[in-house]
Amino acid sequence: MADEMQSAIRGGGKFDRSMYARRPKDGLNPGWITVISRTNVTDYLSRGFEALWKYGFIKPDQANRWVQILQHPDGPAEFPAEQVMIARWYRPEDNPLPGTKFPQLTGHKVKEYKCPECKRTFPAFDGLGGIEDLGRHLRLIHSWDRASLVKYGETVGIDFDAIYSNIETEYEFDGSAVGEAPEEPPPAAGGMETVGEFDCECGWTPRPNAKKPGFALMMHKRSHKEPVPA
Repeated sequence: MADEMQSAIRGGGKFDRSMYARRPKDGLNPGWITVISRTNVTDYLSRGFEALWKYGFIKPDQANRWVQILQHPDGPAEFPAEQVMIARWYRPEDNPLPGTKFPQLTGHKVKEYKCPECKRTFPAFDGLGGIEDLGRHLRLIHSWDRASLVKYGETVGIDFDAIYSNIETEYEFDGSAVGEAPEEPPPAAGGMETVGEFDCECGWTPRPNAKKPGFALMMHKRSHKEPVPA
């Protein structure tokens, strides 16, 4: 979960005057609801944030700062479905205000995969993530090899071969034609190699048929132990 959401849950100091705002539509976590300082609201507005004045100022002694907006009749619908799913607020035990319903989740699907070693869960949102993250976790944290992954996958009905679908390239030739070498993209300014729009600096790339490559990249970066520079 994003750092800003964690800080919102912790609450502020005695003289803290905070309020809700919507992040810009472009950039990191577009459209997500966050908590900003009332003192610096002008700065946030200049950066493209939208202040949600209708929900008032958050009480300084409010231990869980999401409660105030979720208690408002219009509050739950303000949060993008993506934010609700990543925060796992669809789970009763993780919902900041138990019993809150999020109508924007209608039509979406979340499937969680549990690690057989440590019981950590890896959610797949609308078919994205989950299997790849679980497989990477088992390989890096629990030292599973590919054979172990495939065998376990066959037992529980998970296709771990999908993890390796991005690292294979196949060429077919009929014996009479020679394919043309692909044109290499020009180097970026300063001689640095370019990185695909949705590629991670660690070498990971989304599947060619990914419907939401940007969302897949965001989910992948959450699996890093250390943050990967944007």
